[in-house]
Amino acid sequence: MQVRNYNPHFSIGTQFIRNMGKKKNDRIETVIDIIRFINSDNQCVGWRYVCSHDFIGQTVIDYDVVEPTIALGKIVSE
Repeated sequence: MQVRNYNPHFSIGTQFIRNMGKKKNDRIETVIDIIRFINSDNQCVGWRYVCSHDFIGQTVIDYDVVEPTIALGKIVSE
């Protein structure tokens, strides 16, 4: 298993427009947390971003957003 000891590229508060393919209703998502996965040797082996967006007045939270999803989207603010 390869251990990655570097920090995530996107910080909490980064806003991006998620690429939804052919859909035209792009939504702005915000990174609200970073979940780090640590092995028994206390080394970071991975992470996922937690993002939120508004949908009909409700806040929807996605707990499994990978880094390429944010990188492929259009960054609104960092």
